[in-house]
Amino acid sequence: MNETKSQNLNQNQLEAVFSKEKAIYLHAGAGTGKTTTLTRRILYLINDLNIKAENILAITFTNNAAQEMKERLKKNVDPKNFDNLTISTFHSLGYQILRKNISKLNLDLGNNLYIADESKSQSVIKDIIKKLNLDKERFKYSRLKKNFAKIKNNEVKKKILNELEQKMQNEEWFTPYDDYTYDNLSSEEKQIFNLYKEFLKKNNLLDFNDLLIYSYQLLQKDKSITSFYNEKFKYILIDEFQDIDLIQYNIIKLIGKNNFIFVVGDPNQNIYSFRGANILCNELFIRDFKAHKINLNFNYRSTQNILDKANLLIQNNHNPKDKSFQNVLKNNSFIGEPVIYKHFINENQEAEFISETIKKLISKHHYNYHDIIILYRMNQLYKHIENIFITKNIPYIAQNVTSLYQQTVVKDFVSYLKVLMDPNNDIDLKRIINVPSRKIGIKTINKLEQMANEKNISLFQAMQNLSDDDNIKPKINNFLNLFYDLQKIFSDENQCNLDNVIKLINEKINYSELLSQKTNNKDSNSQKDKIIDRLNNLQKIFSIENEEQKTGSFLEKLNILLNKISLSSNENQTEQSNKVLLSSIHKAKGLEFKIVFAIGWEQNIFFNSDENKKKNVEKEERRIAYVAITRAKELLYITSVKNRFLKGKHIINEPICFLKEMKLFSDNSFTNKNHKFNQYQTKKNNIYQDGDRVQHNKFGQGIVISATNDLLTISFKLPHKIKQILITHPSLTKIK
Repeated sequence: MNETKSQNLNQNQLEAVFSKEKAIYLHAGAGTGKTTTLTRRILYLINDLNIKAENILAITFTNNAAQEMKERLKKNVDPKNFDNLTISTFHSLGYQILRKNISKLNLDLGNNLYIADESKSQSVIKDIIKKLNLDKERFKYSRLKKNFAKIKNNEVKKKILNELEQKMQNEEWFTPYDDYTYDNLSSEEKQIFNLYKEFLKKNNLLDFNDLLIYSYQLLQKDKSITSFYNEKFKYILIDEFQDIDLIQYNIIKLIGKNNFIFVVGDPNQNIYSFRGANILCNELFIRDFKAHKINLNFNYRSTQNILDKANLLIQNNHNPKDKSFQNVLKNNSFIGEPVIYKHFINENQEAEFISETIKKLISKHHYNYHDIIILYRMNQLYKHIENIFITKNIPYIAQNVTSLYQQTVVKDFVSYLKVLMDPNNDIDLKRIINVPSRKIGIKTINKLEQMANEKNISLFQAMQNLSDDDNIKPKINNFLNLFYDLQKIFSDENQCNLDNVIKLINEKINYSELLSQKTNNKDSNSQKDKIIDRLNNLQKIFSIENEEQKTGSFLEKLNILLNKISLSSNENQTEQSNKVLLSSIHKAKGLEFKIVFAIGWEQNIFFNSDENKKKNVEKEERRIAYVAITRAKELLYITSVKNRFLKGKHIINEPICFLKEMKLFSDNSFTNKNHKFNQYQTKKNNIYQDGDRVQHNKFGQGIVISATNDLLTISFKLPHKIKQILITHPSLTKIK
């Protein structure tokens, strides 16, 4: 061998690098060194077999992955040769195919072709919604774009699947056709879709779906173009093959005919069906190309205890008779700590456990915050973790979600509090002076600012000093009167405290009601629920802080909390440094951390609709859980919650069935040594049951989350939270 370094590769990796087989499927399990093997294979082709770089095509699924591969290869390939190497995504390849040949499809597009990236598509669709005077809350971009992509892709995929159906319908891998079409759209959505397509065509734009669809159609239609790419790319290598869709697979089938193809994938990590990824493509590749299969199952990432749980889980996705894609991960060097599973009554207990465990790991075991990730199936689950991290001063970054303190509703209320603490705070006063709307516009604010600058006083003082004949005085006086009323409430510690301050301000300024009315009548209730949900999350933080700060006046406690909020808000959310990462499981694919907290392992979280009961969906959810487990290197904590407050309502949950498959608990016993929920499992009474609604004279309505022989655990609406009350208490009645 020349530059291809064979040291540090195990036997299966070496077989993959040096194999003479024409088609190879490298089944690379999580943490088994797939990227190293793939790059060494390319080096072997160029440096040892003297294959011209211009005849090699390497495909990755993201531009970042393509760039990383280029950096790895650049060090070991002659610069002149390296420049001829094609490393691209499928979309980049599609553009390359279409750039000079799209006229052959007779699409009536100009010669200059442009790509509408995600931000451009979003901007166009949002502009269309605005021009049609439609409610942006009802017609959300993310849902529209997803449905538009389905319609475009399904027109092509339907033909492909129809050809396969007779051959594959009895096979385990066959996935029925998703028949979402143009007819499924509402009349307004059809308008948006048609105008979107018109805009793209008029401006010579292709979105990402078009790049794949049209390049596939072009290769099908024009054999000379297909032959050109057959000749050009004699060696094709594809990473993350489990995430491929049927259109991408058929592009490869056309340009890779009779060529050398090396693909790397792991069907156990196929978790992107919502983007069109089809696990069927893995089986098709083995059959269509008569591929030689090589397994990588020696894991360099995780302890054996973690791998054992991953293996126990994922084996349930495979037919015992079919060994084709089974891959048992092993690590012969380190057994490690047991996987810890905890079940809690509510999400507050879950968050408390996580924060306390992190504090211990940092202080006693010399871990860093950046060694830790919190993984969840639904983005909504990160909120209660974020709340406790703020009050416990645990640095964090939430990936691809808007931090609580970056949300408009929260910013508004924090500004109200800051102005009540200091009326001369011009920045925050300008934010809330017209929120909700008081008809105090930019001209009025500019006039007040000019007066303040001339007299060297604050904006608030300028408002107080307006002359009686000033035409803006009536509306300014309305605001000042409201402000003085709020100050009276604010200064009365018998009436106002951290447990209720957000609620009191909302009631006084009528924030949630007035802002929700800005949307149309159909969606105002939904908007109001969202505002209230965010205010409830903010109030939770205030309530936790009230418990944390045992001494001090209301204003002293509030000042400390507002400073904490300012510190959290001002941090650069893209700068990870030494912070705990909060992430959805999907966004964490490909990452690894020493410590993983996998939260929300409940049936209602992973399976949230009747649709999800289908066999193929259960398998995908199991793969998602598998991906979460295999992110962990040293320590893995899994949690579930019996009663969770989600989307404005209390949900009674059962732990997910996967925990039984992993032998973390058996049936309904909850007797695992690491499982502390059994302390709440005592004799039931005959009057109240879990989920019953109750009325309390002081605390109002609540829901029973645990009912024993003599004691009820009840979740009340904020600010009262969870209380334990004797079943015989005279203040308590059951709502029929």
